[in-house]
Amino acid sequence: EDIDQSNRDTFTGETVIDYRENRPETFSNFLYILDNAYIGKITADTDYSNVATARNLLSTYGQYTCFAPTNSAIENYLKQQYEKWVADMKALEEGTLAPKDFRDTGVHSPILEDLSDSMCTEIVKNHVLERSYMTVDLTEGSFPSPNMNDRFITMTYMVNDTTGAVYPLLNYNSRIIVLDQKVENGIVQTVDAVLNPSTALLPDLVAAQTEYFGIWAKILEMTKLDSVMRHTEDLTFTRAGEAFNSAYINQNYSGRCFFPYAKKYKYTIF
Repeated sequence: EDIDQSNRDTFTGETVIDYRENRPETFSNFLYILDNAYIGKITADTDYSNVATARNLLSTYGQYTCFAPTNSAIENYLKQQYEKWVADMKALEEGTLAPKDFRDTGVHSPILEDLSDSMCTEIVKNHVLERSYMTVDLTEGSFPSPNMNDRFITMTYMVNDTTGAVYPLLNYNSRIIVLDQKVENGIVQTVDAVLNPSTALLPDLVAAQTEYFGIWAKILEMTKLDSVMRHTEDLTFTRAGEAFNSAYINQNYSGRCFFPYAKKYKYTIF
């Protein structure tokens, strides 16, 4: 059969990955991290040749928002996190830092190539949302969807005191310096600082703000509520099955209901 080729479409646009690859002077460090971040289930006997990297993911069709740190942003991040880790290790050895207060940064060298695959994965997941958002469509607050680390990224607007320019600030420390770049599979936002992967829990965040919440943090500790709020997931929970049939769920619906994959605990502190 002769096929009319006049309506064939040739892909000529950029994906999230193409956008970075075409600008290596800005994003080569982040490309390295994307190549070493594995998006999939990893076990001790995993064959890494069969696991997709973040570069593979962001090359495919879909809709993503990717906050892309510049080369200098990643260099500064590695240096700062390494220096913090060294200082905390020294304080731990000297006894000036309690073991319970030690938080491993995950960065044990300022050299990019020394970054572990697991840390690369954490960094990438903290910078990617599986929905596309433009800053012009959002107001101050959290992005509507969490990042791939299941954390919400906040956005505020700051004013440059010298120029009067207004710019978006993510998590109060990372400025978007090139906004709302549309690509074929989402939006790229270039940022001047790495969004530090956060594993802090609510009691940790309260305790860290001693200037404002010192008394409240002490109350949480004395009542043992800080320990309660460190439980994030019921590890004994198992899925009883992929789905169950029900003749009567409520008056408007009957059919199959799917079991959740996990039972997680969430808290709100006023």
